[in-house]
Amino acid sequence: MFTHRVIALLSPCWVLGFFILLSEHDVRTVFPFTSLLIFSALISLYSDTRALYAFVIPIWLVAFAGNFFYPTGDVIFLSLIFLLVAAVFESGRRILHGWCRLAMQRELENNALIHQLKSLANRDPLTGIANRRSFQLLLDKSVQRGQQMNTSLSLIMVDVDHFKNYNDRYGHLAGDECLIRVAQILEASVRHHRDLVARFGGEEFIILLPGASSEEAVLVAQRIQRNLAQAALEHALRP
Repeated sequence: MFTHRVIALLSPCWVLGFFILLSEHDVRTVFPFTSLLIFSALISLYSDTRALYAFVIPIWLVAFAGNFFYPTGDVIFLSLIFLLVAAVFESGRRILHGWCRLAMQRELENNALIHQLKSLANRDPLTGIANRRSFQLLLDKSVQRGQQMNTSLSLIMVDVDHFKNYNDRYGHLAGDECLIRVAQILEASVRHHRDLVARFGGEEFIILLPGASSEEAVLVAQRIQRNLAQAALEHALRP
C-alpha cells in the first residue's frame, strides 16, 4: 500500500519533468533516456504490476506524445520505435512476472517440504505421536528450563504387557492398530498440549510432564489406567 501511494505521487512529477525535458530538448535526445528509465523500472518493479505501470505509463505517454507536439523529421520512425519498445516491454514484463510467480511457488513448495521433513523426523510413522528423538530434544530443554526456573519435571513410562504374544497370535496389522489406539488414549489422558507423549520403543511409550509434581504425575497415570480399562485393550493384550 505504501509503495502504491508513493508511485501515485511520483507519477505526476514524472509527467511534468518529462514535459519540461521535451520542451527544452529534441525528442531524439529524450528517447534513449526514456527507454533506459522504462526498462530500469521493468527490472526493479516486475513483481508488482500495478506499481510498474503507474511508474511507466506517464513517462511513456508523455514521451510518445512528444513526437507529435514537438515534431521532428523522424516522427513516424520514432513512433514505430516507441511501439516496438512497448511490445518488448510487455513481453519482458510477462516473462519476468512468470518467473517471479514460479520462484514464489517453488519457495512455498520448498517450505512445505521442509516442514514435512521436520515433521517426519520428529514423528513416529506408525502412531503419529512424537518419536524418541523428539522426546530427547524436549527433555533436554525441559531439564534446562526446570533448572533455571526451579520447577519440577515428571516422567511416566508405559509398557504394553503381553504385546509380543498378542502380535504373534493376531498378526502385525492387529498389533499396529493396537499401538495406534494406545497412543491415542495416552494423548487424550495428559494434562495439556505442553505434555509430550512419545513412542520410546516397540511397545514402550514415555510421557513427559514439564512442571508436574509427583502427585500430578500419579493423577495422570491413574487417568491413563482408567482410560485404558474403558477401552478394554488390556483384555485383548492377554495371551
